[in-house]
Amino acid sequence: MNKDLFKNKNFTLLMMGILISNKGNILQQFALSLYVLQKTGSGVLFASVVSIAIIPQLVLGPFIGVFIDRWNRKKVIIISDFLAGILVFAAALVMHFYGELGITHIYILTILLSCINLFFTPAMASMIPMTVEKSYLSDANSIKSFILSLTSITGPLLGGIMYAYLGLNSILIINAISFILSGISEMFIHINIPVANDHKSNSKYFSELRDGFAFLNQNPILNNLLVVTCIANFALAALVRVIMPFTVIQIMNGSEEQFGLFSGIVMIGAVLAPFILYKYLSNDDDLRLLVRTLKWMSILVVLMLVNTLFYSGFVNLEQYGSPLLWIYTLLSLLLFVVIGIHNIKVSVLFQTKVPQNMLGRIGSIFTTVTLIAAPLGQMLFGVFLDHKYGTASLLVIIIITRFAASLLSKTEQDRHVNTSSQTGI
Repeated sequence: MNKDLFKNKNFTLLMMGILISNKGNILQQFALSLYVLQKTGSGVLFASVVSIAIIPQLVLGPFIGVFIDRWNRKKVIIISDFLAGILVFAAALVMHFYGELGITHIYILTILLSCINLFFTPAMASMIPMTVEKSYLSDANSIKSFILSLTSITGPLLGGIMYAYLGLNSILIINAISFILSGISEMFIHINIPVANDHKSNSKYFSELRDGFAFLNQNPILNNLLVVTCIANFALAALVRVIMPFTVIQIMNGSEEQFGLFSGIVMIGAVLAPFILYKYLSNDDDLRLLVRTLKWMSILVVLMLVNTLFYSGFVNLEQYGSPLLWIYTLLSLLLFVVIGIHNIKVSVLFQTKVPQNMLGRIGSIFTTVTLIAAPLGQMLFGVFLDHKYGTASLLVIIIITRFAASLLSKTEQDRHVNTSSQTGI
């Protein structure tokens, strides 16, 4: 990653906001889930605290972008952080005076924070191209990816430690202060932000929303990027969250300790991705590199399939069980590296192809569509695993990733043809 970007005060303050917001959300959600599990002993309620946060995104996500493009995005992130801080502090007061938080209180807190995040996340993401030059977008998104990966790993760990030693109420107070301080720091960001007339009549709202969909439909690169991101998320979310844990625990008979070690090792891949991209791939064309990462994913899944077959009766190598588990872990680590690089380049391509005054609308559409794809894939492949179709699941994922690579490859070829015709070559 390019450390010189941190000399840019606006970019540094923006990354601090992302760090504090993402860390706070993950840490707090994990602590709230532990609190519910401790109070109720219910696995369903434990899981629901996390899953309920998705509902606002699914319902409201596509419609928020118009307002992000209308309003001053700097004000949006500042107000969002202040509102989040006030809301979390209010929850801490309720817990202080009543001695506990009820399930209803936790659901309300989770949903309201999720609604605030609907405005904060796209506004923050759309400000990155405004703080750095176009040539530094890859480095900027690499830093953002590193921060998100790091908080995803350390958030639950820190949440568990703080919950054990400080309790939920202290976590809420610390988190509230963090949000407020983040909002204050964001006041010192000084950039020129293109803002549409925020006093436009509501009658023009749907017209602006249609403009976003129309722009997306008329841009073949963005259109195909959305399709590819959707189907890749459909397959890869299932692979990472369902098939890989199932394989380690059920097929390879890994212990809880082994699975914990496996999870920690593969997450290192997401942290390494920005550094590898900056060191070795920073000069590669964005679209061409996306095609290559999809091909690399399919190759790694093929190798994971071969490795898995050693445990499923096709090849009798049970005496090599432990080494094969380590090979599977290494392949998974490499897969996380490739997925991390792929996601960074998706962000860069998106930010370079979408006008700044439409980043909110198009970004909200992207986020919602890909978010819907993930649970659908997890449910479908979960059914496959229940019916003993683990091998078939990996074959389907290989086909999906190859199809996605072919679709983007055709897009890249069409772009080359169009460029050549325009230059008279």
